[in-house]
Amino acid sequence: MAVNSSSEKNGHTDRKMMNLEVDNQVNGKQNLKPSCSSHLVARSPSENTGLNQGSSGVRPPQPAPASILVGQNSWINKRIYLRPQHRGVHLVTDELMTRIPEVVDFKVGLLNLQLLHTSASLTMNENWDPEVRDDMEMLLNRLVPEDLQWTHSCEGPEDMPAHAKAVLLGSTLSIPIREGELGLGRWQGIWLCEHREKAGSRKIAVTIQGLQKENIRVTEDGVVL
Repeated sequence: MAVNSSSEKNGHTDRKMMNLEVDNQVNGKQNLKPSCSSHLVARSPSENTGLNQGSSGVRPPQPAPASILVGQNSWINKRIYLRPQHRGVHLVTDELMTRIPEVVDFKVGLLNLQLLHTSASLTMNENWDPEVRDDMEMLLNRLVPEDLQWTHSCEGPEDMPAHAKAVLLGSTLSIPIREGELGLGRWQGIWLCEHREKAGSRKIAVTIQGLQKENIRVTEDGVVL
């Protein structure tokens, strides 16, 4: 009987990752030099195998119960500047957080980021492997090549391609805030996609709306108000 080598290999990989995960938990090991396999090990079994309760009896993770918070609503609006970057895709989550320290004061809320430029982009994607960002820059350059018959080119050969890439990726992000932290997925990070060869500091309009921790009251019966 023929054996599906791809399925056999995938099954072996899944078992290996699960064994590594158990070993790390028991011995307290930490992988100080990440690899693609360690990236996958940290995911839940349902994420790695695609199994769900309907196909295998494995119960999917249950969502946390929702809570209703009542209090004085707060708004923050300001502008920040990111340091200049060379052309390419850059992970800027940490830089943004240092420039928006007010996030930690919010129990729950929403952070809106609006990039105030037409030749760069803001988006969210992989925060772990920098090669993903390199590959994304390669893809963007193939999707929007500079050698097309562009009419608008007064600022150089990358002028109109930069605008086109900005349209594809967008300039606005809305991210939930929970317990003073951004509600990003484990492998998600905020990208600044710089489409110019020589660009200056990029400006972002920041708006935060939500319930600050200092405005929350708790009644005697434990209800959050």
